[in-house]
Amino acid sequence: MRENPYRLFFPLSWLGAFALAFVWIPAVLIERHFLTIPGWNAYPRDLHSTLAAGVFVLPAMTGFLLTAAPRMTGSSPASMIWVVALFFCEILIPPSVLLGGTAIALLGACAILSAFLIATARNAENVPSYFWIIVSGTLSGVLGAILWVLLPAERIGSNIIFYGMFPQILLGASTMLVVPISGSAKRMEWRTKMLSIRLFEAAGLAGLFWVSNALYFFSVKAAGMPAAIAATVWILTRVHAATPGEFHGILAKMFWTACILLCIGLIGRAFPWEFSVHAAHVYWIGGLVMFLLSVSVQVLLSHGGHAMIPLPSRRTLVALLILVLLTVVTRVSAPVVPAMYISHLSYAAFVFLIVWILWLLRFARFLGSAKS
Repeated sequence: MRENPYRLFFPLSWLGAFALAFVWIPAVLIERHFLTIPGWNAYPRDLHSTLAAGVFVLPAMTGFLLTAAPRMTGSSPASMIWVVALFFCEILIPPSVLLGGTAIALLGACAILSAFLIATARNAENVPSYFWIIVSGTLSGVLGAILWVLLPAERIGSNIIFYGMFPQILLGASTMLVVPISGSAKRMEWRTKMLSIRLFEAAGLAGLFWVSNALYFFSVKAAGMPAAIAATVWILTRVHAATPGEFHGILAKMFWTACILLCIGLIGRAFPWEFSVHAAHVYWIGGLVMFLLSVSVQVLLSHGGHAMIPLPSRRTLVALLILVLLTVVTRVSAPVVPAMYISHLSYAAFVFLIVWILWLLRFARFLGSAKS
């Protein structure tokens, strides 16, 4: 467990995926007068977004970072103290969503995760520059959680976590992951470029995210635009998404698609228009979800000692790619027919559930080690 902590956190994330989708089932039943639940919000936007961030995305990223950060820096595997402390904090998030105190639980998790990454870097002989983008992301999470605690009625803190913390972690991680996932003949060349990224480049990317964090604090329109533009340039150049022909195989295509949709979603969310909340789901579903699906397969197979070639369940991955894109289209098109808005959200949630059921049926079995 110490060398592969993802085995503890990934199942927690999988449960979160079901929880964030299931909240729309009662919503549509209430809207159609098939069900009455006293005190239940017929439009559970805040519950849905909190579950997405704290119970789905955060545990998945925590499991990945606890496993990958020591490998990125060449340091010792994560101590069980870090693993247990983070698991304790994140296991408290689901009940805190219902009972109150979600921001405090998130603050604890982000603070411990930041401390772990900094301690890992201090004990390493050579820390790649892209690693500090990830650290900047978790520190953005700390800031966001603090503001969530202090200003619970505002969405400043949640915006910084959703659009400051998670994208930076993804950008830092994808800079490294593109090398093994892409299947490109230029992998070794890309690895050399990855290791030669200068600190000021990583600092520039992170700095623009902190500019957006400051703009969120002052409630400036289009606050996320500096971060969105920086993320897009980084994805196209440092994650090599500008050369889609270099991404071979369905897993690599999923990874590339996630990177492109993340950029589109962040830019769409940053524009000061009424459609921004819907454009944000291009980032959430097409970017984050697709990224987690593809990277989870890579982690489960490679770290579990399972064969990557031939890639198991290729047809399943093709189906998952199509279903995730269908989920994006269904969710983003919800405002087209206002009278069926809640129904559209429930349709998107239903397709999302199919995605995770199918993914779990084909890949959850790889959570354990390969038989020798």
